[in-house]
Amino acid sequence: MSIEERIVWQPLNLPGSFNFAILLDRKFAAEMLSVKLDGELRQRMNELVQRFTPRNKSSHIQFFEDTALVVQFDLGGGGKWLAANETYGKNPLEVFKGSIKYSSHNIDTSIDAYELMGIVDTWVHYSDALKDMAKKT
Repeated sequence: MSIEERIVWQPLNLPGSFNFAILLDRKFAAEMLSVKLDGELRQRMNELVQRFTPRNKSSHIQFFEDTALVVQFDLGGGGKWLAANETYGKNPLEVFKGSIKYSSHNIDTSIDAYELMGIVDTWVHYSDALKDMAKKT
């Protein structure tokens, strides 16, 4: 599955805002849900994310339980994030019938939007490596 098939970017077009949404392919989400990550792999992924967001040293991603499926991409501080809508700790595949929808919150500048998009791209780009590394642990 190509990277372009895994996510669909959707501008929300809110006046005075740079908020956006993405749709995550359900098949890709299921793949990531089946990958079990230990704490070290989650930490390594977050360190990678922080290297790509030097303005926000506390940027991180929150995984669903011990899986490789991300439920929230966080810029750290200021309540700026992109999260799977209305999951509230539940498995996103049980909440959504089709694609998993993520919406941003409190994104007031283009820089914040680009950094969040970069975090998502980083996760999607490294998803195959995450799967390979998880098999070895």
